[in-house]
Order: sequence, then C-alpha cells, then structure tokens
Amino acid sequence: MVLLAIVEPLGGFWLIYMKDYSKIRAILIKRNKSIKQRQAVSKHFFHNLIGQKFNRLQVLGFLGRRTGGSLWQCLCDCGKITKVMANKLKSGKTKSCGCFNQNRITKHKMSNTRFYGLFKQLKSRCNNPKQATFHLYGGKGIKCLWESFEEFNNDMY
Repeated sequence: MVLLAIVEPLGGFWLIYMKDYSKIRAILIKRNKSIKQRQAVSKHFFHNLIGQKFNRLQVLGFLGRRTGGSLWQCLCDCGKITKVMANKLKSGKTKSCGCFNQNRITKHKMSNTRFYGLFKQLKSRCNNPKQATFHLYGGKGIKCLWESFEEFNNDMY
C-alpha cells in the first residue's frame, strides 16, 4: 500500500492516509524530551469515517483513540458540533447531537390531557388497521384531516 499523505501529529497520533482512503493508520507516539527518543508504542488500524453521514451526523475529523474505540468530531444537521465514538455512529445508537430527542418532545405541553388522548384515538381509529375499531372508521374511508395536534387544537378551540 502506498502512502498518500502524512497529517500533522494530533493528540499523540500521526494520521497516515492509505492509498484507497478506506483506512487510517494511527501511530501512538510516546512523547519524550528529545524528538530522537520518540518511540512507537502501539499501532491501530481503523476505517476512515471522514465525510460519511450517520443519521443526522456528518463526520468532520478524527479526534483520537479512547478506551473502546476512536473518537470523531461530527457536525449535526442542526449546526452543532459534537464528539462521538465510532461504534456509536456505526451501530446507530447516536443519531444526533441531542436535538433529535428534543424534536420528538411535544411542544404543546398537553400530552397528558384528555383532549390530547381524544386526538390520538381519533388518528388511530382512522389510520391504524390494527386498531379494533378501524373497520368502523378508516376501513369505511373516514379520514382524519388534521396532520398535527396543533391544527386540531386550533380548530376545536
């Protein structure tokens, strides 16, 4: 394999890009007083994730090795930069910087009310074939035209 480029030392690592860009070789350097006394302690091979997108995260760069894998800097679709372990990216356990969970939380603050429960039941009766009463509503062509709870709330009040 022919080396293409050697990147500057980064946090105790030298990043060496291989010809096919599929792997990066990181050589951990033991820092001594003299440059001549530096010794390679261990070698790690791992996949280059730079430029890849995992759910809402775009990988920007390599931050170094940690216990359990490599740490990568990622840019979320919302614009926030975050640090994520490679195994969390690849497995899908980390989908965003945290904004994904915040977006899932309801904004109307009425999720524990009877009125919100009625809306959910209405949507289920019209859209969910597994619902026991679907055949009386959605099965007969009855549709719920409200796309969101906010629209339903505005029309009813």
